[in-house]
Amino acid sequence: MLVYRITTEIYAQKLTASRSGSRWNQEGEFVVYTADSRSLASLELVVHIASIEPKINYKVLVIQIDVTKSQIDLIEKDDISEKLKNIASYNKLQLVGSNW
Repeated sequence: MLVYRITTEIYAQKLTASRSGSRWNQEGEFVVYTADSRSLASLELVVHIASIEPKINYKVLVIQIDVTKSQIDLIEKDDISEKLKNIASYNKLQLVGSNW
């Protein structure tokens, strides 16, 4: 499975992750957030930063992840689309990410 991450050039030399809790990970878990297409990675970049600076060089990281069918099924079986609409569901989504 190929995934994409867009980051500034200075952070593109290696994968780095924050230990901060977010939608798919609990506090203290290192997670690198990616997207399943370059266009979605672009959108995520725009949404999560205050502005895109034209003078800064950005790089697209293309990452290959070996994922088994059972790991994909674990996520697809859960009714994620409904949970994404509700911030109160973050703890449930974090558990899905932790289990994956």
